[in-house]
Amino acid sequence: MQNLHRNARGFSLIELMIVVAIVGILAAVAIPAYYNHISRSRQAEAAQTLLQIKTAQERYYAMNDQYAPNITMLDGFSSADPIYYFGSGNYYRYSIGPAATTTYTAKAEGDLNQDGNWYDCWQIQENEREPSDCSVAGQDEGFSFSLVKLIF
Repeated sequence: MQNLHRNARGFSLIELMIVVAIVGILAAVAIPAYYNHISRSRQAEAAQTLLQIKTAQERYYAMNDQYAPNITMLDGFSSADPIYYFGSGNYYRYSIGPAATTTYTAKAEGDLNQDGNWYDCWQIQENEREPSDCSVAGQDEGFSFSLVKLIF
């Protein structure tokens, strides 16, 4: 009988519980870090799109002596472009305003966690080199790190 107990193989319940606890702690750290990484990449994509809109506005101004009042008038952007459809899978909506021909503000409003609240806001104007944060203080998408300053 004693010989049988020595040859038993496997894990004890305590060893298994320790492994489950370690995996749980790692998951508790890794999952929020993953979502922050995804949010930062979506912000970087919005900043890049705003810079593309700025470049298209400068091209339009050089050809027409005025800025375009809406995105669909710009080269490279059409009404069929997915950035105008705000359904599932799209995290930012883009707009140009006001409808003046001597100035413009391109804005990207984001719903990073897809809860219906468009709190993450970035904008660029004709005299700016990089997008700036225009989010309302106290409202956030559960993500507070500004990546735009690290991109440029």
